Amino acid sequence: TPTSEFFNTITKLTLVFSSSSSPFTITLPLTGTFNVYVDWNNNGTYTNYTSGSVSNTYNATNATLNIYGSITGFGNGSGTTWSGAESLTQVITNRVDDWGLGSSFVSLSGAFNGATKLFKVPSDIPSTITNLSYTFKGCTTYNNTLLTYWNVYQVTDMTSMFENATTFNRDIRYWAVNTPTLTNMFLGATSMISAFTGTTGFGTTPLLSFFGSLTYNFSYTIELSGSSTIYVNLPDSQYTSDTTDGVKGKWSDLKVDWGDGSTDSQNYNSTNTTATERIPTHSY
Repeated sequence: TPTSEFFNTITKLTLVFSSSSSPFTITLPLTGTFNVYVDWNNNGTYTNYTSGSVSNTYNATNATLNIYGSITGFGNGSGTTWSGAESLTQVITNRVDDWGLGSSFVSLSGAFNGATKLFKVPSDIPSTITNLSYTFKGCTTYNNTLLTYWNVYQVTDMTSMFENATTFNRDIRYWAVNTPTLTNMFLGATSMISAFTGTTGFGTTPLLSFFGSLTYNFSYTIELSGSSTIYVNLPDSQYTSDTTDGVKGKWSDLKVDWGDGSTDSQNYNSTNTTATERIPTHSY
């Protein structure tokens, strides 16, 4: 029988650090307006901050902190890196849709600038994020695959996003982008340049044609008893935040092979009038 605490888990962002020296200081790069609660020692004791420097010094080489509340931005933009970034190794959240930082959270500009030890980030970003400029600038060891699943359609600025991220070379051509600023997105990103030079649309400042050029393939195995009508809810298409009937956005040129010799092909769109135009449906 669970207690109430089981259902009242705080939605939060967890940052893990490993410093090469002690003491070391962490100053969280909160920009704009904020009202946050920070658990500096990962022990459930939170301190509220609404202005000024949000900082703590550790007499140790390892630290884990938790933060939740409301912020506008995390990161110093194109400016200098923030104190502690060089020791940041992991960024973890228990809720990817807002990272525990509220609906006003719009910027990750410079969030991990200079995080040379970073190896893990969440599997998605909040749909409110519009600025990813300088986010991974100087992240010389980061190359995690989780980034390839980010929904970035709402992002308007990716300037220098991977500048001097010398190890990163993941295939992010799956990303569906709108019309973001891409200036110097891969400037100095030597591994990315080596891997994708010659690919359509690629360059240190890529063209929009570099993105959205790959297709997804999904396979389902379904065991049936008697005649059944199957409704297939597709994974997020990355195009919009509409979740009508469980379908997020639209799929273009979708083809379904139902496994019994029949196929179906059309543009399924969550804004279509009837459910059968939104969800692939088949009777066995």
